[in-house]
Amino acid sequence: MTKRNPAWARDELMLALDLYFRLGVSQRAVAHDHPAVLELSAILNSLPIHRVRPDSGKFRNANGVNMKLCNFLRFDPIYEGAELRRGGRAEKAVSDEFAGDEERLSLMASAIREAVSSTATRAMIASAVDEEEAWAVEGRVLHRLHRLRERQPALVRRKKTAALRHHGRLVCEV
Repeated sequence: MTKRNPAWARDELMLALDLYFRLGVSQRAVAHDHPAVLELSAILNSLPIHRVRPDSGKFRNANGVNMKLCNFLRFDPIYEGAELRRGGRAEKAVSDEFAGDEERLSLMASAIREAVSSTATRAMIASAVDEEEAWAVEGRVLHRLHRLRERQPALVRRKKTAALRHHGRLVCEV
C-alpha cells in the first residue's frame, strides 16, 4: 500500500491561494485540466521542499491542486456554491493571514516562483537545511534563499561597500 504524500507546506499553500485569487470569482472552481492548474502542479513538483514523495504519480498532480483550490472556497465569503468541506488548519491559517492582503501574497508567490525558476538556485535552496525554516514567516523557499544570501561573504562585502559609498557609513536599511 502506498503511503500518503506529505502535507502541503506553507509555500505550496501560498502559491495555491495566490492562484485562487488570480483566477477571480467566476473561475475559482476550475477543472483539473485548466492551464493555470497544470502550471501550478509543475511548479509545486519543482519546489525543493519535500525530499520524500511516497506516491510520485499523485504528488501535487493537477487533481490534487484542483482539490486544494476547492478547499479554499470554504473560506471565501463571496463564493455561494458547493465547496470541499475537508482541509487542514494550515489552509485556514494561510487564508486568514492573506485575507485582504492579496498584494503581499502575490509578491511572496512571485518571489517563490522566481526562486525556483533557476535550476542552480533550486539546487542551492534544496541543499540548505535550516531547522527554523518550517516556522519562517516567508516560508521555506524564501527563508532558505535569504539564509544562503546572508551567509555568502562576497554578497555581504558588496552590500557593505555599496552602503558605505552611498551613506558614508553602515546604516540599518530596515
